[in-house]
Amino acid sequence: MTWWHYLTLVNIYLVLFYGFYWVLLKRGTFFQLNRVYLIASVFFSFLIPAIQSEWVQNLFITQQVQYSIYSSPVFIHQFKPLQETGTSIGEMALIIYVAVIVCLSARFIWQLFKLKKKIADPETSEAYSFFGNVTIGDALKTNKSITMHEFVHAEQWHSLDVLLVEIVTIVNWFNPIVYLYRAAVKHLHEFIADKKVLASGVDKSEYALLLVSYAFNTSANQLVNTFFNKTLLKQRIMMINKKQSNRVMLAKYAFIAPLFILMLIVSSATLNNSKPTALWLKNDGDKIYKSVEKAPEYPGGINAFYNFLGRNIRYPARMRENNIQGKVIVTFVVEKNGALSAFKIVKSIAKEASDETLRVFHSSPKWKPGLQNGKPVRCQYTVPVAFTLAP
Repeated sequence: MTWWHYLTLVNIYLVLFYGFYWVLLKRGTFFQLNRVYLIASVFFSFLIPAIQSEWVQNLFITQQVQYSIYSSPVFIHQFKPLQETGTSIGEMALIIYVAVIVCLSARFIWQLFKLKKKIADPETSEAYSFFGNVTIGDALKTNKSITMHEFVHAEQWHSLDVLLVEIVTIVNWFNPIVYLYRAAVKHLHEFIADKKVLASGVDKSEYALLLVSYAFNTSANQLVNTFFNKTLLKQRIMMINKKQSNRVMLAKYAFIAPLFILMLIVSSATLNNSKPTALWLKNDGDKIYKSVEKAPEYPGGINAFYNFLGRNIRYPARMRENNIQGKVIVTFVVEKNGALSAFKIVKSIAKEASDETLRVFHSSPKWKPGLQNGKPVRCQYTVPVAFTLAP
């Protein structure tokens, strides 16, 4: 799997996970469960694309998704090739991506450096925590609610969440969803700490008034958990006064399982040639690879293959008369000697289309076989053929 393929899947899953949170979980008061969900979803977004289970790949639904994703028409317009340049578009995109990561990483390190100096400074009027370090300004130490709030952050390792999400934001800086993730995690930290303080017997009205009174005494460093946060003031007061969610709403978390399975299916369906996989034929002891280090190739390349199909496929008369259009998807095996065999129509629009497709594929010249570990191997190949009438 190429780096851009992996990164694309990671960000798709981040979007799906956050969308699930936004639609079903965000408005509930199960703050600890939501925190676990968001942090776990980050880990799974990076983990799922690396999971390539053979049984998932062989599921009917996985294969249908795969055919849908890779069912682009065979007949394409021929464009004049771009002149070769010193740097390709892909290389330029990689350079920009890495350059931004370097800049954001430098900024992150600088924030950590400033935070270290801030913690070492005994003179402060703020209340904040970073891992086990809890700092309370002299004027605030007499307020037990503030102290309790910050110790909740420290005891539950909220700073670890913050650093994790900051790193994810750096790696996926181009995805707007990661910034929503960062905000959501910090919001949940405050809701959790507020809930703990109120559970100790503190009056809701007095606590809300305390938040309003000190709303503008905020820390400039986004890596700390600070008691006073003016941007979050309204949401915190709303959550303080919000009725506890009904336990029936816990059933929403059950929908995470099908979401997880869907992501596994998408990952398996988009598997490319970077990871070798193989299947065994029941009537043949030789492996047939679904993906190899070097894919099979038609003599002259893919454009030559398109030209071969375009020259030889004839539109069936009945289909033309009845304006029948669509795609035929055919799988076959490229043998070690380059010959094509084991043809199978996976999807069709009419029997005539299937027959015509198989007729032409049977007449194909030998291909260059796929290579695995430098040796020719039998390789399964799938091709969509578009039957389209000119307007």
